[in-house]
Amino acid sequence: MTSRHRIVAVVTATVVAATSGWAWYSASQARSPAQRAELAAPPSPSVVTAPVAAGPLVDSITLDGSLTRETVRTVSGPQAQAGTVRQVVTAVPIAVGEQVGIGDVLVEVSGRPLILLPGDFPAYRQLVRGDTGPDVRQLQTALRQLYGTPVTGRLDARTETDLRRLYSAAGYPPPVAEQPAPPPAPQTTAPPAAPSADQQKTDPPPADPPPPALLLPADELVFLPDVPATVGALPARVGDNGSGPLVSLTSGGWQLAVPLGPDLDALVAGLPAGARFLLDGPGGAPLAAPEIRSPAAADPDQPAPAAEEGPAADTHHDGRTAVFALADPPDGAQLGQGRQVLLERGRSPDDAPVVPASALWTAADGTVSVSVSVSDGAGVTQLAVEVLLSVGGRVAVRPVTGQLPVGTEVVVATRDARPRSD
Repeated sequence: MTSRHRIVAVVTATVVAATSGWAWYSASQARSPAQRAELAAPPSPSVVTAPVAAGPLVDSITLDGSLTRETVRTVSGPQAQAGTVRQVVTAVPIAVGEQVGIGDVLVEVSGRPLILLPGDFPAYRQLVRGDTGPDVRQLQTALRQLYGTPVTGRLDARTETDLRRLYSAAGYPPPVAEQPAPPPAPQTTAPPAAPSADQQKTDPPPADPPPPALLLPADELVFLPDVPATVGALPARVGDNGSGPLVSLTSGGWQLAVPLGPDLDALVAGLPAGARFLLDGPGGAPLAAPEIRSPAAADPDQPAPAAEEGPAADTHHDGRTAVFALADPPDGAQLGQGRQVLLERGRSPDDAPVVPASALWTAADGTVSVSVSVSDGAGVTQLAVEVLLSVGGRVAVRPVTGQLPVGTEVVVATRDARPRSD
């Protein structure tokens, strides 16, 4: 075959192949009128469903707090008195965690005791026989628990006697006023005459001098509202400065303190009706509404607390605290132990079904409904519902008509089901 013949044959084959490919493509794109109508019609929807869940639905948040006691008081030592160079801790007869009661010695400073007694306010002056006032009445009320001291409001001989008994029981001499030195005896040139035998028979023996007058200082008695108390912290060490903080005492009922910032403060103050607090943990004991406390003004007579090492202070905490009273101390309760409060702002009825928020459909008139998928796949039905509580994308509802059993499939979304056109 010549070259010319070969070229003609190749061109002819190429034309035939192209013609065949175009015919196949045209045939594949051909559609009947019915097929074209189906493609032009709206797509049939396909539904996405989710099962109805069982209730209840709970709207709650967790608050972090720490355990404390109704009374927490730091006892500082006395300031140096006249004639004393400085106050020094000379004995510490107690230990952390120990319970101390009426008449117990807390710390010894410069050889003198700090004795614990029950009372609502601290001593504020020294007392001597004949003094009257609320501090005398408080002292007598405390001594009455030990010795039956009458509460008269006047520091009388009986009160003085019972004070001496208190100090004797603690192992210390009672505090007394300094006695002036007796005047010198007059000088005589002649020795005194010896008493006659008749004088020796009739004159009584010289009487013992009266005991020195009691002078009760304000800083040797420590009054605490609730006694007995527990030793919470004990910074005092023998040889330390006796005028600084010596011991921290805790007493009274247990409490849970939750620091509040602006957000939590508004939350706790504006709770809806039915809200409740629960102590987090086994049993979830209910708690009464807390007392909101503002930070107390600094006491100028108390030393400023030492700065604690650790993370930077929380700038969101404004000093206010929500204090929850605990009817019973939690198991293993320790001062400062972290515990949590569950703030339950809302709870749906136990039998109220729970559906995803995306299952709710709101009509123009405000009616809320869910689309229930028919079990045989024949479609969906609309069921009007009342919204009870919504939390985190889940909603507790109550059917207005009909039933909405747990496990029922409700429509949460739809998607196109247009047939593919390949």
